[in-house]
Amino acid sequence: MKRSVIFGLLVAGCMLILHAPPALAKRASMVAGLLNALYVGDVTVDELVAATAASCKCAPPRRGAAAAGVVLPSVEVGSATGAPGQQVQFSVVLHTAGQSVAGVQDDIAFDSINTPVAATGAGRPDCTVNPDINKEATGFSFQPPGCTGTGCTAFRALVLSFSNVDPIADGSVMYTCKVNISPGAAGGTYPLVVSNVGMSTPEGQAIESTGTDGAIIVTGAMPTPTATPAGAGPPTNKKQCKKGGWRTFTVPRTFKNQGDCIQFVNTGK
Repeated sequence: MKRSVIFGLLVAGCMLILHAPPALAKRASMVAGLLNALYVGDVTVDELVAATAASCKCAPPRRGAAAAGVVLPSVEVGSATGAPGQQVQFSVVLHTAGQSVAGVQDDIAFDSINTPVAATGAGRPDCTVNPDINKEATGFSFQPPGCTGTGCTAFRALVLSFSNVDPIADGSVMYTCKVNISPGAAGGTYPLVVSNVGMSTPEGQAIESTGTDGAIIVTGAMPTPTATPAGAGPPTNKKQCKKGGWRTFTVPRTFKNQGDCIQFVNTGK
């Protein structure tokens, strides 16, 4: 489908969401449809922000482009530390670098075996948008599309609103996500790799942007149990004490000689 056609459909969808009579089920369906188009990559966040701005006529005056060579706006993925079997949480922060950013999208890859992002009962990533940034349409979806279980190796986050194109404040936590550290995870660092970062101005213009990776750090892993040597003890019969067998026991103590070992079998002392 041509981009101009997609944009027209987005504008129409946003106008219905903003101006239709209060029909919650219908509005929810429209929101889900628009977000799904972003989850599968049919559209980008700047297109949807542009559609929202066009439908609500709420975009501020356009700002000039950033000067060449300036630092790019970025998505910073945080880190968290925990032990095997624990659930931890990491945050994702926006650094605007002086730009006016109204919407953000990014993908974050994780270790699906050792440090998978937790799932909600609905099968979505267990992530929560920061209510202070007022981006109520924010959503999350595991990647690749249609994946299940350990086949989900990343998730896509879409931070935006269908009712406003207000800029997000620099340094804001955009959202947080929960991670379930596997009980069998070995100690070490498991990267959270950010990619496919996209940002939009309030007018719907794409902003060149970047990202910084995070990590889940697993500590305190249970050591591998050491096998108890055969004959470590305690001896349970006299025969085990004979022919030098008394020398092999260390539990409950080492024995001085065969007689000492036999005495323990007889008396427990």
